[in-house]
Amino acid sequence: MDTAWTEAIAPAAAPPAAAPEPFRWRRLGLVFDPAGHPGRPWMREFAQAPATLVFDDFVRVYFSCRPAPDAEGRYVSYTGF
Repeated sequence: MDTAWTEAIAPAAAPPAAAPEPFRWRRLGLVFDPAGHPGRPWMREFAQAPATLVFDDFVRVYFSCRPAPDAEGRYVSYTGF
């Protein structure tokens, strides 16, 4: 069998890609406390479910907070940034 023809239809497998560098975390401590923003009752407790939107010169972090529970002890979450 002609090896040039075989290699043309079944090229050799590409070498494995190099493993990516591990992400390095930098501990910042507390960066946001919803209880530290009086006057916003919807932002009383919990900063949860963060999601990011990356712009050219900044990163916006969306998150959800909860007001105090209702009369039946149920919570709702509101999203802010």
